Amino acid sequence: MKKNLIILAVVGIMILASSCSSVNSFTSRQIDVERYNIQATPLVVDVRMDLSKKISIEKVFKNKTLGKLNAKESAMEATRYECINSNNIDIIVDPIYKVVLEKKKTTVSLTGYAGYYENPRTVTKDIENYKNTDMEGVKKYFMINFPQQVKFFEEFEMPEK
Repeated sequence: MKKNLIILAVVGIMILASSCSSVNSFTSRQIDVERYNIQATPLVVDVRMDLSKKISIEKVFKNKTLGKLNAKESAMEATRYECINSNNIDIIVDPIYKVVLEKKKTTVSLTGYAGYYENPRTVTKDIENYKNTDMEGVKKYFMINFPQQVKFFEEFEMPEK
């Protein structure tokens, strides 16, 4: 009887110990907000690129810490997060990834240029800057630069000249 209790205790401890794992989750500012779920004023920013500040980072992850689903995407997201924070930038301009998947580890290399957000404004203000432009020019500008907001543009009434 004692032997069975000892075996049961050992098995229980093994089950508890093997089920422990930690997964780090990182996010960046690259998450789309769907307009029908959240009412948000669309914003526009200018991105100042600093081509003299080339950034690069290499991170190695143990695959067991990434989880089985989307391991590659998780590693890329964590690397992007680390790169933005460690370089004190707002965005990575022209990012290039190299991902090496191995049995026990994933290595992600990221290179790009530093980018900084400047001149934030609402889409309405951005369109008003073009009020002396013919509507076809504004419509083309909008479709090229903000294709995801075309519906908003169609609902927007241009101020009178």
